[in-house]
Amino acid sequence: MSHGRYSLRKAARGDAEGIAEVHRLSREAVYETIAPAAVVADHIARTGADYWRVRLPELLLHGDDIVVAEASNRIVGFMHRSGERLDRLYVSPVWWGSGLAHALFAQARQGAAAAGERRLRLDCHSGNTRARRFYERLGGIEGDERLDSFADGTPCPVIDIIWEF
Repeated sequence: MSHGRYSLRKAARGDAEGIAEVHRLSREAVYETIAPAAVVADHIARTGADYWRVRLPELLLHGDDIVVAEASNRIVGFMHRSGERLDRLYVSPVWWGSGLAHALFAQARQGAAAAGERRLRLDCHSGNTRARRFYERLGGIEGDERLDSFADGTPCPVIDIIWEF
């Protein structure tokens, strides 16, 4: 499926490095205001290309819905949905405001509905105000806030966001 400057497709095993790069760029841009630099660096190291080379085939084998966005033969965004859980929705910062995240969200919602789900749910770090505003514009309702943590134990409050359909 093409949307002009980018196209969307199902992820494949060979997409690990591209997904890892989008994940890193997005996390660096957002997390600098959410957590100390050392915590962010540790988190990014734990979820880099090595992580995705192992995890992506597992997720695909499990049947998770993972869609990547490509532009000029590079992955510039992706979404990962498992059942009603929208686990990841990331877009390279240079693509913020382009409509790409909206297109990826639409794919997640379509996939969830086709799978018989009645809602989508995601966790959003409470300090990620840009994402929270985006999800609100998409009709997401904020639910409970709870304390989560990074792998090193650094606390990180998250908010449940839910779309009913």
